[in-house]
Amino acid sequence: MKKNYKRIIFYAYRDDRGPLGGPGGVLYLQNRILGSQFQGIPLKYRFRSKKKLFRQRIKSFYKGAILQIFANELFKSNTYYICNDIGTAFALAILKRDYSLIYHQQGPIIEELTNFGLNFKLLRKPALRIIEKIAFKNAKSVHFPSKGAEEMYFNSKFRTCNRNEVKVGKVLHNTIDIKQYPALIEKDTGKLTFLSVGTLTTAKGQDLALDFMDELMKRTNKSIRHIVVGVGPLRNIVVQKGTELQNKYPNYEFIYRDRLPHNEIMRLNEISDIYLMMHRISIFDLATLEAMSKSSAIILSQVGGNIDFNVENNVILVNPENYKPAVEQLLNADIEELKAKNFEVFEKYFSRNAFKENYTDLLENIVK
Repeated sequence: MKKNYKRIIFYAYRDDRGPLGGPGGVLYLQNRILGSQFQGIPLKYRFRSKKKLFRQRIKSFYKGAILQIFANELFKSNTYYICNDIGTAFALAILKRDYSLIYHQQGPIIEELTNFGLNFKLLRKPALRIIEKIAFKNAKSVHFPSKGAEEMYFNSKFRTCNRNEVKVGKVLHNTIDIKQYPALIEKDTGKLTFLSVGTLTTAKGQDLALDFMDELMKRTNKSIRHIVVGVGPLRNIVVQKGTELQNKYPNYEFIYRDRLPHNEIMRLNEISDIYLMMHRISIFDLATLEAMSKSSAIILSQVGGNIDFNVENNVILVNPENYKPAVEQLLNADIEELKAKNFEVFEKYFSRNAFKENYTDLLENIVK
C-alpha cells in the first residue's frame, strides 16, 4: 500500500560540527545539499539535542538517541525517516516507523569498537548487537557509503545479519564541502610531494605508508617529500620509520605534523602531488575525496571502500602483501595525467551534484 508521507526527517545523534565526516558530517551535507523540500514534501534534519537531559545525564549515544526519538517522534504519523546511526534506527524500529538506515561504521559496530581498542562492559556487547540487528532487519532499506563497506559488513564474523535478511539499497557515496583557501605554503616544484592524512592507528595504516615509501625509494632517484599528518597510538612508530627513511635516502624528506586545522590540510592537498594511504580497514575515506577534489594522484591499499574510488582506473591500488607492482605502476605513470583524472572522477561521481542525484533517487523511491 502506498503511503503519503507528510514529511521526511533525517537523523544523526551527533553534534553539528560541519562536514567533518561520520554520521553528523553526512547529516550536515544532506541538509546543505538536499535543502528543505522534495517534490513539495518538507525535509527536516535533526542532530543531537542540546537539551541538558540528553547531554549531561545521558552520556551514551545509543541511550540518548533512543530517548530523543521517543521524545520527538512518538506521536508523529505519516513520516519517513532517514537515519545516519543505528541508535535512532533502533528506536524507530521499536516504534514501528518507516525508515532507511545509512550505515557509516567501519564494519559491524562490535568490530569497529574493538578495532578502536574499546574494552566492553559485561552487558554492553550483547546490547549493541541487539540494537544493530533490529536496526538493520526492520529498515525499509539499508545503504552503505561504498560497495567495499557493504562487503566488509556482510563478510565479517561480527555481523548480526546476513545479506538475505536485509533490504540492501543503492550505495550512497559521501561527498565533501569544497572551499577555496588562501595560499599559506608554497609548492616545492623541485620535489614530488606525497601527503598522508589520518589518525595514527592500526586501521588507518600510516605505518604501512612508510613501508610503501621505503619500497619506492629503493627504486627512484627523484626527490621525494612526504608529509604525514595525524595523532594516535602509532605516533612513535610512524615518526621513527619516517626519520629512518630520511637518514637512509638522501633524496627523501619526511615532514610530520600532529594536528592541523582543516583549512591547512586542504592547503596541503593543493600543494601535494600524490595522496597516499595504506588503510588496513576503510569504508569510504573522506580525506581521499578531499585529495581528489584538489587534483591529487591517489595511491590506496586495495581494501574495503578504497576500491570504490577506482571507477575509471584512476587510482593506484596496492596489494598489502606485495607493494612492488604498485610501485612499478607509479614509476611508469604520468603523474600529471593521474592528477587531472582524479579531479574529473571526483566531479563526475563524488561531487555535490552526484551526492544530490543519489539521494534524489532514494527520495523518489520513498515518495513513489
